[in-house]
Amino acid sequence: SEQLARPPSEYRHPSPPRGNRSYGWQRVLISLAVLAVMAGVAFGLASYLRGSPKGNEKSAPNKIVEILPQVPIPKPGDLPPPRSIASSAPKSAPPAADLPPTKIQAGVAAMEVLDKFLSAKTLADRLPLIETSLNEKDLQASVLAAPFPADPRVSPDIQETNRAENFTDIYYNVDLQKPDGKFAPYLILLRARGENPPKVIVDPFLDSYGGRLSRFAAAPSDQTMTVQVVISAVAKTTSDQKLPNHEQKLWLKLLPRDNEKEIASAYFTKISKIGEMLTDDSSGFRYGQARPARLTLQWNTKEDPAMPFLEAIDIKEFRWNP
Repeated sequence: SEQLARPPSEYRHPSPPRGNRSYGWQRVLISLAVLAVMAGVAFGLASYLRGSPKGNEKSAPNKIVEILPQVPIPKPGDLPPPRSIASSAPKSAPPAADLPPTKIQAGVAAMEVLDKFLSAKTLADRLPLIETSLNEKDLQASVLAAPFPADPRVSPDIQETNRAENFTDIYYNVDLQKPDGKFAPYLILLRARGENPPKVIVDPFLDSYGGRLSRFAAAPSDQTMTVQVVISAVAKTTSDQKLPNHEQKLWLKLLPRDNEKEIASAYFTKISKIGEMLTDDSSGFRYGQARPARLTLQWNTKEDPAMPFLEAIDIKEFRWNP
């Protein structure tokens, strides 16, 4: 109660001890040191921004970048005359007729030859365009000596190159109109040997369009015939009961072209040469596969003379040749 009744007194900061008189000078020295450090930092920063010190100004030459070259602008009279477009254009390539035939050009040249072959009226017009094993007398008795039906339908099929023998085969699908107005399908081969112009391989065409295969298959004979057609083996035994031992016979379709109705049918057994080819992976022949081939045929009249049938004896090769 006495303390509360006592009047408030003025607060005074404690005075430094009398024994340490250097306390004030220490504060002054600390302040001066801080100012000196700040001044040094400011001076160093200013020197960095200005570049090198004054003493090195002479040794560091100024670098000047010229945006535009100091080239005088030419006057209109000093300019060279303009070049014409014709003089500055590159020389044109030689015409296609002067270029040697290549594999790319073989298809174009083959199409031109095929058009001439189909539109020719006589054998004389076709002889320079064809390649064949027949003599001129046999050719004169064939369909090649007469005009073909007008307006054939032509489309390219495949092109194959034989590098070993240096020739290119170009196949074309050709549809020719029959007397009844319907179109019959055929496959025509043209071969370009080396740099020579393509020629029509007419022997397969004579077997199909020429009728040689259909005439041989129409009636039994004691002769053997080699034909060039598209062949396809059916992967089942035939059900034709007009064949002797039909349950043991396999069926070979002789086609004018793939996926078309056969011109004739030939038969063989599983133990024949063709039957062995179908089970040999190295033969390249499979069931249902249509391939151009050279095929040997004969009429089998010995197994049952009452039921003769056209028998496929051997496949010579899987390509067409004259």
